[in-house]
Amino acid sequence: MNRHAQKPKIKVAKTRDLRMYVEMWDGSAALLRRAQSDAIGSDWVRMSALLLTAFTFESYLNHIGPKLFKSWKVLESLGPLEKLEVVCERLKLSFPRGERPAQSIVTLFKFRNALAHGKNETLEASVIRDNTEGLDVFLGEPLKARWEKQISHANVERVRGDVEKIIRKLHGVADPEGDSVFSPGLTGGYSKII
Repeated sequence: MNRHAQKPKIKVAKTRDLRMYVEMWDGSAALLRRAQSDAIGSDWVRMSALLLTAFTFESYLNHIGPKLFKSWKVLESLGPLEKLEVVCERLKLSFPRGERPAQSIVTLFKFRNALAHGKNETLEASVIRDNTEGLDVFLGEPLKARWEKQISHANVERVRGDVEKIIRKLHGVADPEGDSVFSPGLTGGYSKII
């Protein structure tokens, strides 16, 4: 064997079709399970689950938008509610804003914006009573901002359920022959001697 012969080179490559909305959706579910199983810090975990739910929704619209509109790049500057309206108009679907599930989307993005553009605030509450009954409960309960009231387990589950309903309905009309809506992207690889 010739010691000076060149060893063959091997090209190895791989690809991954990353579906961002699926990653965020799975992350939201994992956080919600974590909050349910561990009470320590669960408010922040549920807050994060709700944020990832908002990111899921907007990311899904950015996933399906280019399939529906050649000019989606122009529409990307719209807010998520406006994007939903444009997509629904194209698909001839309707989700009335004052009713669930769309009502949850409106509330979800108010929550997201309250956190993304957070400002200090002073919360106040007062009561007038003719006796002292229940004052210890009133004084012992922390005052909560509007966004803090939205991070209950029941609310996060309800919002996730409504987001899922809308995404499934959009996907069923926009991409009926495509992949399952929450399936992860494909990963592949190859190697060859060059």
